[in-house]
Amino acid sequence: MYRVILFLSGFIISILLSNSATVASIFSSFSGSNSMKMSSHIAFNHQDMDEMDVAVSADKMNVLYVGMDNPINVAVTGRNKDEFTLSVEGEGASLQEQDGGYVVRALVPGKVTIVVRDKLSERSMDFSYRVKRIPDPVAQLSNGDMEGIIKLGELKVQSGVIAVVENCEADMGCKVQSYDLTLSFQSKDPVLLSHKGGSFSAKARGYMKTLKPGDQVMITNVKARCMGDKVGRRLNGMTFQVK
Repeated sequence: MYRVILFLSGFIISILLSNSATVASIFSSFSGSNSMKMSSHIAFNHQDMDEMDVAVSADKMNVLYVGMDNPINVAVTGRNKDEFTLSVEGEGASLQEQDGGYVVRALVPGKVTIVVRDKLSERSMDFSYRVKRIPDPVAQLSNGDMEGIIKLGELKVQSGVIAVVENCEADMGCKVQSYDLTLSFQSKDPVLLSHKGGSFSAKARGYMKTLKPGDQVMITNVKARCMGDKVGRRLNGMTFQVK
């Protein structure tokens, strides 16, 4: 005989099994704005066995990303570290200890499952995470500007073009591979300079010194590569008018 009370999407799932050896309640919740913590509480009616609470949390985000070191923390109350094991299941997924916690790496999008196994009872609990490709970054000047009017003095102090994944606190490791810089002068022919990497070349900086108010700076054909990428990604272009 059993009674089930079910809530979904942020509700609590509680299961009461009468006349059973195991009582389990499983819940998931968000801890902060950018991390997901999943916890399980299991009480085993076995002689000489304490209750065991298990919490698995992704430190910096609520999903895991291809090609990244995804930090995972695991806490098991009622057990010493040598009394449980941790493993990961999923295509191309691997797990290793690092800095007192764990790091999960995934090679392809999909899902990975972290398995916590109790050595004393030989029972295990599964915690699943989605694995996604790193979102497309956007191209910006090193000061974060993407277009509009820019003072010549401010332009001169920029280091170059960067690739940033917006609304993400974790470092996605996106690097600009190449881009074209066009300086359009009102008084002379435009200059096109192709770049490898994100930094402005010395030649580009020399031409920037000759810019006047009303001249334009265009950055096009931006390519960047993020962790897990086999090929570069095409990013947005940018146009600035010198003030």
